[in-house]
Amino acid sequence: IGQVKYNQNIKPIIDNNCISCHGVVPTNGAPMSMVNYAQVKDSYLNNGLLDRIQRQNGDGLLMPQGGPRLPQNTIDVFVQWNADGLLE
Repeated sequence: IGQVKYNQNIKPIIDNNCISCHGVVPTNGAPMSMVNYAQVKDSYLNNGLLDRIQRQNGDGLLMPQGGPRLPQNTIDVFVQWNADGLLE
């Protein structure tokens, strides 16, 4: 997919899989909002976002909460985003 950027590649994944709990007002026990670049970048760097989405089905810490685990190719987009410098 070339260089991974938040707006083109990461935001749609967040919007489709995370925003229901990590919205402007977090719900269902979510500790933080993940509605913009700064929040998602902070979650990646400081709150274990990659660790949480890489856990296996059945792991209580897996995100999205309750699973199923995101497809590996989707997780790989986050890995590439980091490798590319967490670009906006």
